[in-house]
Amino acid sequence: AETERAAQEAAAKVKVDYEVLPAVFDMEEALKPGAPLVNEYHGQNYYLYDSGECRKVRFGDVEAGFAGADHILEESYQSSPIEHAPTETTGCVVAPEGNDRFTCYTNTQAMFFTLDNTSIILQMPGSKLHFVGGTV
Repeated sequence: AETERAAQEAAAKVKVDYEVLPAVFDMEEALKPGAPLVNEYHGQNYYLYDSGECRKVRFGDVEAGFAGADHILEESYQSSPIEHAPTETTGCVVAPEGNDRFTCYTNTQAMFFTLDNTSIILQMPGSKLHFVGGTV
């Protein structure tokens, strides 16, 4: 609009149809069965990483640790919301080495996580991939 008045008149003519959807404002409520879904595509309000055995901790005995503990304290903690993503851009350059091997130059802080995921995506053994990390 060329003037504020013209903008206000145009805005007054806008009609919006919307549906009020159920909402939850607490993580514990959002995780309960039957809670409104944040995204129907996922079918749940939590992330389930199911990549088989590759990320299971295979040492220690949690139950024995609890049984032998003098005290067990269970609490919920909150911290200020923070977002790290803007500080780390994602990028990767891959160079073939021959013999079906590749060197991947990337800026990730999670080198072995990235190696494992790349191996899964490319359906090739991680031994064929050489990852070189850079400054993050």
